[in-house]
Formats: sequence, structure tokens, C-alpha cells
Amino acid sequence: MRAPEFGCGRASHRALNLTPSGVKYNQMVVHVELSETEMDRLFHALSASTRRDILRRTMTKEITVSELAREYDMSFSAVQKHISVLEEAQLIVKRAAGRERLVRADPQRIAQARVLVITSPEDLTIRVIADFAHPVDRVWAAYSDPRQLERFWGPPSWPATFTEWDHTVGGHAQYHMTSPQGEKAYGSWEFLEIDPKNRFVVLDSFADEHGNAVEDLPAMRAEFVFEPTEQGSRLTTVSSFTSVEALEQVLSMGVVEGLTLAMGQIDAVLEGLRAYAQGKGTRTELLSDTHVRVWRAHNDPELIRKWMLGPDGWEMTTCEVATAVGETFHYAWAPVGDVEGQPFGFEGELLFVDEPSRAVTTERMAGTPGPQTINDLNLFEEDGATLITTVIEYPSLEVRDMILGTGMAEGMEMSYARLEELLSA
Repeated sequence: MRAPEFGCGRASHRALNLTPSGVKYNQMVVHVELSETEMDRLFHALSASTRRDILRRTMTKEITVSELAREYDMSFSAVQKHISVLEEAQLIVKRAAGRERLVRADPQRIAQARVLVITSPEDLTIRVIADFAHPVDRVWAAYSDPRQLERFWGPPSWPATFTEWDHTVGGHAQYHMTSPQGEKAYGSWEFLEIDPKNRFVVLDSFADEHGNAVEDLPAMRAEFVFEPTEQGSRLTTVSSFTSVEALEQVLSMGVVEGLTLAMGQIDAVLEGLRAYAQGKGTRTELLSDTHVRVWRAHNDPELIRKWMLGPDGWEMTTCEVATAVGETFHYAWAPVGDVEGQPFGFEGELLFVDEPSRAVTTERMAGTPGPQTINDLNLFEEDGATLITTVIEYPSLEVRDMILGTGMAEGMEMSYARLEELLSA
């Protein structure tokens, strides 16, 4: 998967300077939260090309240490040392089989990581391994239904829309991703092979607005393999390229970062919106140094005056809503009675709107030149419940942390709780 700016899905020709929520070292990324000691150990384990190659060779099968040693121009003891480093990092496991020692990439470690992305210039591939706590049937359904697929195929701020879907051998899927400014980037799949609930293969191409492949941008063959595990299921995607240049061009567009961000959205799809949102309330996730995402059930934004009040003891004094691209909005609040605090407000411009599912605005403190954020609001309805996702892009890490330190999430929680009560009533 590749995408505009981020590199998941097919679209842009630019790379966004993003710090991925993962560990990147010499073309290998492991998406996992680690302590500082574990991270150092992992960095060290992945720093040598031989150890990365051992990990690739043991990803799908057990191999004896003797067999591995024959693959490298070094002593048997040197290969054993590399294996010991991988063992210490918990990336592989070793077991005895008679006099032999068998090694294999540790599936529990991969399951903990949830998403493992390995790029291999040697065999011109990007391999993605993702584990899910759901059966194969459920994961297959998400990847074979365009309405479910478009909810996670594009990374945050570049949601996907599938406009054509012919899930048969020789059929095509056409889609586009839409930026916060309304720019569209197009992609196309041709289904080459389909083995229901087990595997499918596509030719994935950059496309123009008519669905025609863009010849001067690389296409790739992408194979999706679905397998059951003790915990649920595993999806392995292998994307193959025709040259090192094609692989490097796609990597430079941010494919790894886009994959990491996009895969973070799939749980809400697999679990079902009601079950996923149960008890979560408003939740803040740090997606990178400049993004934060807030989740909450939501329904009708026209009720804004009745619920967007912030903490108890405040009132909304100004509510000017922008309804068309280019229009400006202005919201203001003030404390009531003896409540302490200074009146404040926000203003900005509507950049993009797709009623009733998405609105993108700029936002800054009223009466000031900035700093300015970009707020990307998305609404999705499923089974009578509505999920609202707001992706806020900050100009810097310092601005993000400053605003989070004001108690933004807590104020939004109170406001959304009022909205939920209002809708229930």
C-alpha cells in the first residue's frame, strides 16, 4: 500500500517529513512500543545486514543453524553470534532437534509488534506482516469489501474512496484519496489471482483521474495471504518491484510511514464500531510529532451551540459556522459568574467539505496571527452509531505539546458527553 504524502495506497509524488510511530533502521521497520533498553537492543540487532537476512530467511520456516551457516561467507561461530544477538532482541527463537538447533522468527514477537514491515533491495520486495485478534473470515471480509477497505486503506488525512470494484480475476478496482485541501490522488488495482479467504494478487498502479496507469511511476505486484493463527489471523503482503530504482522511488514517498499510520485504523473496522467505541470516550493518540487524533461518538454538528461548551461554568458567546469552502468561522467562550478564566476564541477557514462525512479547516486563536493548525474532521456511521475522528496537524512538536497541556482532551470529553446526553434525550 502506498499513499499521498504518507505512502499508503497510491497517489502522491511527494514525501512528507514525518516521524513514523515505529523503529526504522537500514530499511527495516518494526511497529512496536518499546522501552529504551529494548529499543537499543532492537537497533543493534537490525544494524547488521547478515542479521536482517537471517530474519528474512526464518520468517516463514524453521532453518537449522548449519543450513544458515552455509549461506554466508563466514565461520560457523560468527553465524552463531549473529543468531545470539537476534535471540537477545527476542526476534527469533531457537530449539533443539537432536543434535541440531532450529531457528525461526518469533511469531509472538511479531504478534506483539502487530505490524512488521521489511524492505528487501536484494529481492526487490516490501513484506508486511500484520497479526489480528480476529478470524481469517473477518479480515478477508475487510479486504474484499470496498466500503470497509476504504476506511483504513488511506492514512489519516488522506481517506480513500473506491469508485469501482470488480473483485474477479481480470477485474479492476479504482480509487482515489482526498487530501485536507480536496486534492485527489488516484490508484488502480487489476485482480490477477483470487483464492477466496486465502489469497489474492493485484497489479497496483498509480493512475490518472480516468483510471489509466501513470507510465512514469512504478507499478508493483502485491500478494495478500491470509492465514489462521492461535490468536486470530495473520495477513502477509508481499509487494514486488521490477527494479531497485522502482523500490527506492516508492520508499522515498513514505510507504512505510503510511503503512504504519493506515494499519492503525483497522481495529475499528474489524471489531465493529459499537464494540470498538464502548467505554473509550474521547481518546488522544499521538500519531507522530505533529498529529493528534481524538475519537468520540457524534451526530449532528448543527447542535454545536448546545454542547460545545468546554468545562463546566463556561458559555459559548460566539458561534459563526463556515458552510462553504473559503468561508470563515469564529467560536468564542467566556466564564460565567465567579468562574475564573479569560474569554477566548478560535477562528479559521473552511478548506474542504464533503457533507455529511468530512470537513477540513484551519484554526488559530482569535485575533492572533497563529500558530495555525489544520483540523480534519471525519464522521462514519455504522449500525446506528457514529464515530467522529479529528486529525489535528500542528506546525511543530512544541505547539502540539503546548495545546495538549491546556487540557484540550478533557474539555472535549465534557462537551461530547453533553452532546451524547442531548441526542439520547
